[in-house]
Amino acid sequence: MNANLNSEPIAHTAVRIGVLDRAGNRAQSFKEAAELRVSAPVFVAPVDEALMDHVSGRAILRQGVIPLPTGGVMFVIRIQLNDTQFVWLADPTDQEVWRALDAFRKTKQAGFELRSPEQVCFVPYETQDTTAILERFRSEIGRKDRMFIEAATALISYGDPAVTFESMRPNVKVNHHRVCILMTERVKATLAERGGITIFGPTAEAVVSNGLVPGTATVQ
Repeated sequence: MNANLNSEPIAHTAVRIGVLDRAGNRAQSFKEAAELRVSAPVFVAPVDEALMDHVSGRAILRQGVIPLPTGGVMFVIRIQLNDTQFVWLADPTDQEVWRALDAFRKTKQAGFELRSPEQVCFVPYETQDTTAILERFRSEIGRKDRMFIEAATALISYGDPAVTFESMRPNVKVNHHRVCILMTERVKATLAERGGITIFGPTAEAVVSNGLVPGTATVQ
């Protein structure tokens, strides 16, 4: 992954928001979730209705980091289905993120829930891969000077996902990227402090009271 980020404030921007859950909470809705261990993490993302036609086939998962100008990193969790990638940007200073990663490490399982206005697709994932590439950043927990939100919104607003997130499949060009910020209580509080941000995703209504503007369409 390659990215050129800066932490300059953005006057107004629009971002997609993804959320975390556990497979046990999704088991009654999706038989695929019921087949996972109850503690396996589930990553939820908003998806354009038109993209649901691309949500099929075997998923490939990658974990990685993007260095930040502040000296820290941004975690990147992404899956690719055919010619489409879904990306979650996560804050390594956030304990809530680490709880999800620890659950993934212990269960070797995760779920990826892709939600459009009219459809939902649940993608189960099992692997023997580890989170070792992320583990060396555990000491980042609790830091408050990394400016994750500024960097994540800059990447979404001004970055080129085709350059930053290369295809995981040989000879398969990625034609669609959907990048979201992984919502936690800490991220929600930071977004509310900043203001001037339109959000798209399953948490939109929950954060309107904190001064954010809920979105009703996706951002290209």
